[in-house]
Amino acid sequence: MDFSVSERDFLNSMDNNLTRQKHLKFDVILANGTEYPMQGEPVAIDRNVDAQTGTINIVGHIPNPNLTLRPGMFVRVRATVKTLENAALVPPRAILSAQSAKFIIYLDDKNIPHMQVVNLGPVVDGMQVINIIPMPHSTFTKDSPIVVEGIMQAAKVQGQAPVKPLPYKPVVSQPVMPSIGAQSFEKARTPEGMKDGEAQPSAK
Repeated sequence: MDFSVSERDFLNSMDNNLTRQKHLKFDVILANGTEYPMQGEPVAIDRNVDAQTGTINIVGHIPNPNLTLRPGMFVRVRATVKTLENAALVPPRAILSAQSAKFIIYLDDKNIPHMQVVNLGPVVDGMQVINIIPMPHSTFTKDSPIVVEGIMQAAKVQGQAPVKPLPYKPVVSQPVMPSIGAQSFEKARTPEGMKDGEAQPSAK
């Protein structure tokens, strides 16, 4: 099968020596969203970058015993091109902005909100990649709930009082670009019907 990767992803894979590893594998996501049960591996990489699309063509081999994969089918390919330490995925609307800094609000084991400084990475499948910046006295862990709705209420009582977390229900039609999803303290608004002290953490 043939597929293309962006120049940036290709360079990331080169930086991590992934394209030189014989055991590099990729997954295939079918058009209906299901994952193909077998993995493939790249066997050839084009020498040139497509000037119009900025992508590089890769030829991959994947077992197809039941002839599920057919010529001309639309599929998505997923492979690890870069490993980020101290990174997490959150809905873009969970990001707060103050001048040039980016923050998230997380809950500790007593549901008390705290602020955590982050760096923004790319948006992957509608979720914002964040890189956690180490902070003194921070209790943030990979299992800490992230506040997505009711952020302003949570920010007002950070480090002081607990909130009542509710499961986050993502809206399919909401914007996913970080420039739209990122909120400022001045412009963040309380969702209709949200009471003071309530917040919705991101679902695990």
